[in-house]
Amino acid sequence: MRLVAAAREITAGARARIARPARLRHERAAAAHSPAAAQRTAHRPGPVGGSGFPAARAGILPRMQPQTPTEPLPIATVTVGMTVVDPAGQEAGTVTAVQMPGTDVRPDVVAGVAEDLMVTGYLRIDGTGLLSNDVYAGGDQLRDTVEGEPGVVNLRVPREDLHRAT
Repeated sequence: MRLVAAAREITAGARARIARPARLRHERAAAAHSPAAAQRTAHRPGPVGGSGFPAARAGILPRMQPQTPTEPLPIATVTVGMTVVDPAGQEAGTVTAVQMPGTDVRPDVVAGVAEDLMVTGYLRIDGTGLLSNDVYAGGDQLRDTVEGEPGVVNLRVPREDLHRAT
């Protein structure tokens, strides 16, 4: 019996919210199209504030804005001949080729990794050390670059995590 009574209360409450007086509905509709309402929502993209989340429309949640980088990606400042250094300060080698993100040039690595590198862009590095061969660093593995003679590319990952050429 309590369950039935609770269901009736919920239904009655929903009906009361739906069955607002016509005057009130028309006043709210008119207020939504007023110049003040247009000014409040002018900065918001899309219909009625642009967000599907009621909390965001109410101004409770911060709006996410697309980020426009103010500085170029680290890979955009890399040139052939720069020295590559990992986070521990160990030299990984010298840059022999640079491919920007979205390139059609496929690196000489295993399938799957090659496609990822083509999306992020990559550096071909002439490796250093005993029995070294060329390795590839993805654009997302670069921390920053330092200009100079020769310039330096700082990695986010240890040199052991770079992709070996096949």
